[in-house]
Amino acid sequence: MSGPARPSREPRRAAKPESLLPPERRVDEAMKILGEGAQRPEVEVVLDSVAKASEKWKAIRFLESGRLKTSAKHLCAALDKVIALMEEAPAALRTPLGMGYSVPELGIGTEVVDKRGNPIPVGEVFPSHDELLRHLRALRWHCQFWASSKLSQKQQKGAADDKRMAAWGALILCKEHGIRPTKTKNGRFCRLAAALYGHPSANFLPHCQGVLKKREARQKAADEVREGLAKIPAEVREA
Repeated sequence: MSGPARPSREPRRAAKPESLLPPERRVDEAMKILGEGAQRPEVEVVLDSVAKASEKWKAIRFLESGRLKTSAKHLCAALDKVIALMEEAPAALRTPLGMGYSVPELGIGTEVVDKRGNPIPVGEVFPSHDELLRHLRALRWHCQFWASSKLSQKQQKGAADDKRMAAWGALILCKEHGIRPTKTKNGRFCRLAAALYGHPSANFLPHCQGVLKKREARQKAADEVREGLAKIPAEVREA
């Protein structure tokens, strides 16, 4: 005697695509949230920048993401070594104050090249040691951004990109209108992001939290650059 028949499972249905509001309706919803003092043109400008940023990220996702991330990791590791060596370099290898690195003129028709045959500018003055170090730190931060990105995911995350860009747009509007971007689902920040995306009733708390976290990281990096600049003597910065 056979056991009880197993209940038949319903076939898995594909998720229906979200029905998003047209741009003009998105502006209307954002205007309601911003309240008095909001200007329609400024909201339209932000919405247009959000759309352009979304298209940019969609194009980036078509890059050879695996190769890009690998190159970024290798370059980041190399920059870490160079920066560490430059920070510990003896005084003899540092440029005197007020002067830059320069390749001396060896004679008419003489071309200076490196080991790979790349030409080196002759007689050109380069930045000071501290300024060069600052640029290398900025380049390392750029490489770290790509190395830690999620571009290697096989599935295209177009909708996630659109939502993230909408959250950035909402953050801009909050700053322009003196609105404190709180990490609450029903706060004006999250509701603005949902309105710019075109789905006013959607929960944008995860995306808004991610944007605020990114902003804090960028602010920290900017503070580090400013601290580095403050350590450079004024005569070097003005040279």
